[in-house]
Amino acid sequence: MAAAAASALAAAVAAAAAAAGAGAVAAAVAAAVAAAVAAAADRGGRSGGGDRGGGGGGRGGCEPLYPEGLAGCRTPRSVLRRRRGGGGRLADYEKAGLLLVREGRILLCRKSHPASPLILPGGKFEAGETAVECLARELKEELGEVALSGIERVGTYSHRAAGDETKTVRIELYRGQLTGTPVASSEIAELVWFGQGDDWARLAPSLAEKILPDLMTRGILDWSPHDAR
Repeated sequence: MAAAAASALAAAVAAAAAAAGAGAVAAAVAAAVAAAVAAAADRGGRSGGGDRGGGGGGRGGCEPLYPEGLAGCRTPRSVLRRRRGGGGRLADYEKAGLLLVREGRILLCRKSHPASPLILPGGKFEAGETAVECLARELKEELGEVALSGIERVGTYSHRAAGDETKTVRIELYRGQLTGTPVASSEIAELVWFGQGDDWARLAPSLAEKILPDLMTRGILDWSPHDAR
């Protein structure tokens, strides 16, 4: 369809150029340009057809799947996509994070090095990992013997990294439920159940300036902007 329209355009352009007295050379050039557009449209139509309507039959175009090892976990196919090693990164640090809310408070971590801000549980992707695999590994390292279920994707956030404004961080955020009692483990020095009236100066920039405001706006986090900070 696009190719036919572009071919018709080629003929029309050539005719218009000739009628305007542009001469045979100008008319030929105009026709060649329009023909190139037609060829490009034809290639685009053939290559793009197979991707239309993707996403499966799940709500919002996401196909619900059940990742192995996470009982009752429904997650779109994109969550299962494995990360490649090497180049092609979208930020200096690419992470998966967990949003865990209990009684109006969210679970945050503080690492053991000095002046570490409060961050979400989770961590950086390793080569070949899916988001689910990354979260399962990081949560076991940081929170001890816990199990994650009912995982749902919340969104993806890009912002300046904590401690180095020349770096960027990209966080794929998911929410779910934990079985077991979280205990600060490995490099985590402290776990904090953070509430809306607590000190926002302790938060990583991505949390204070991007993630939490978005969660409040969308109603995912039932906090009042007037009571926060």
